[in-house]
Amino acid sequence: MLRPTLVLALGTCLTITVLVLPRSSTAQVAVTTCGQVVEGAGYLTGNLDCTGFTAAPFAVLVHPKGSLDLRGFAVIGAQDGVDCGSILVDAVGQENLHIYGRCDVSNGTIRGAAIGLTVESLQASNLAVTDNALEGVLGINRAKATLVDSIVSGNGTCGVSANSVKVFTSSITGNEGGGLCSRRVRMFNSSATGNGLAPDCTRGPCVDVSATRRPHLRDSTCDRSGGNQHPPGNWHVCALD
Repeated sequence: MLRPTLVLALGTCLTITVLVLPRSSTAQVAVTTCGQVVEGAGYLTGNLDCTGFTAAPFAVLVHPKGSLDLRGFAVIGAQDGVDCGSILVDAVGQENLHIYGRCDVSNGTIRGAAIGLTVESLQASNLAVTDNALEGVLGINRAKATLVDSIVSGNGTCGVSANSVKVFTSSITGNEGGGLCSRRVRMFNSSATGNGLAPDCTRGPCVDVSATRRPHLRDSTCDRSGGNQHPPGNWHVCALD
């Protein structure tokens, strides 16, 4: 942002001209390259296929408080499809990826990565997170993940793994290791079914809703629940519990 510009007029009058420009942080940036970093608001202009990309551990990195609008397109491949955080330089000049802060990701598909999204705080809307080798959404630290109008399916371990998970009008289905894997799960007008059904399931809790506190379901359905409750068993909140 430019500083105010002072213009001194002839004579005894002092005229102050203030030049006001839009803040650069609010400008939307097109995401067209694998490994691109988004500091504010980014958007796709087409499918971003990062299959085999190894120059960075992510296809797209979104800075804290940033957003990525997929605009109906897909992020495909890479170690992580989308990471939320930033690259920080340590005391010896080494660059390190730090996952922290909140980001918003919406309106498209993230698929074919090792992990779909790695986050500390996520707001996802109109998003499909599918067919990733491990987690669809992986939360670190005391992560919070909120999904609205979204689909999480076909991922290799848990569909969504975070400290706290809230889903609204969303579907969590067909994830190999489990559906929602969390300390606290809240579901509204959503479904979690068909997760962790493999006979040799060893890659997660192997239930649709796994929580260490009793899950809260409102106008929602699931087949099987589990967690660390005492005595061990299920939470008696799903159809087959």
